[in-house]
Amino acid sequence: SRLDGYREMEEPHKKVHNCGITALKLLQENQLDKALDSLRQMEMASLDVLNDLEKIAVSGEGNKDLLCTSQN
Repeated sequence: SRLDGYREMEEPHKKVHNCGITALKLLQENQLDKALDSLRQMEMASLDVLNDLEKIAVSGEGNKDLLCTSQN
């Protein structure tokens, strides 16, 4: 068993970083409209990551056996 949302988060997380990098490159090239489009894509992917984090939290609350715990 696994935490719901964990694997689903990988692609939007990559997209956040890739779109951010693309936006900076476009800004350096004075392509403001395209840079803003890339930032919008980054924001949408960021919301997907947040939704997946929420799924992980809910899944962990529902099944504590899925969580790593410290054995101090």
